[in-house]
Formats: sequence, C-alpha cells, structure tokens
Amino acid sequence: MVHLRYTSPFTAADIQKGRHHAQLSSWVYKPPSSTAEATKWATDTLRIVHASDVQKYTEQITYTPLKDTQIKGYRQFFFCHLLLNEENQPHGLTIHASHAILDGPGALVALKLLFRSISHPPDTSGLDWSDQAKNLPPGPVKLTGGIREGWEVDLPSIVKDFEEGFVARQVCIR
Repeated sequence: MVHLRYTSPFTAADIQKGRHHAQLSSWVYKPPSSTAEATKWATDTLRIVHASDVQKYTEQITYTPLKDTQIKGYRQFFFCHLLLNEENQPHGLTIHASHAILDGPGALVALKLLFRSISHPPDTSGLDWSDQAKNLPPGPVKLTGGIREGWEVDLPSIVKDFEEGFVARQVCIR
C-alpha cells in the first residue's frame, strides 16, 4: 500500500472547498513527511475484515459514502478491504474509491500496482517522498495545452458561466 501511494499519490488526495476558488472544490494532495507516515496511511487504508460472503460485504460498503470517512480529520476517498474467511484465510479483495481516482486507466494502474506489490512486495524504505509530486496526474491547465494568451481574462468568465449554470440547474431541480 505504501508503494501504491508513492506511485499513485492521487489515492491519498482529499477534496477541499475554497482552495483555488471560493465556490468550487479541488483535489488536494499532502505528501507524507516520512515513510512512517505513509505506512500509517497504508494501515488506515487497508481494512482487514472477516466476511464469509464477498458479494454481500461489497454491496454493504458501497452504501457507505466515502465523503463521510475521515482519518484524523482528513477525508479519505480510497480504501482496500481484504476479506478473510472462517479459516482466517484471504478470499476476497474489494477496493472502495471515488470514481475520480479509479475511472478508466486510473483503475487499471492502481490494480496493477496493488497486485504487483502483493505478489512481489517492494522495498519502500528508500522512497524519496520529497519528489513524489512527479507522480500526480497533470492538472486541467496542463492537459488543455498550458497557459494561453488571455487566460487570466477568459478563465474567470468561464468559471462564472459554470457557476451560473450550476445554480440554475439546482433551482430547476427543486
């Protein structure tokens, strides 16, 4: 799990309102200060439970909103549940996460890293947490080609249009 966080840090991100805009929320990632802190996150993220019926347990956790799950005041949107049977043997693995983290390729990468680290546990003692930001996905400005001429004028108007449209839809629903 520590290696998963290092290579896919978005799994440990939180959503915070007002960080970049007063009304909108942003994904925020805070790197751990040490491998010990990352290990603590991994311990909190991996939940080992006794459950004889994998399907029933999976259905049960999907009704628990991730936004309500906090670890020391920090909301968490990614959990891995290792299910043990009556003989205390692993017989199921369920990942409960936000679709923003595990949509499409993100899910495949996370599963690949998780399964690889289970079958071949990596040495995490030498990981340099200070350079971990390189593993975060690019933001929307970078994905859309970088900063462009006039963006400081256009972007606020786009956000304003979005807010007005969002408010209008909320009013229509009521």
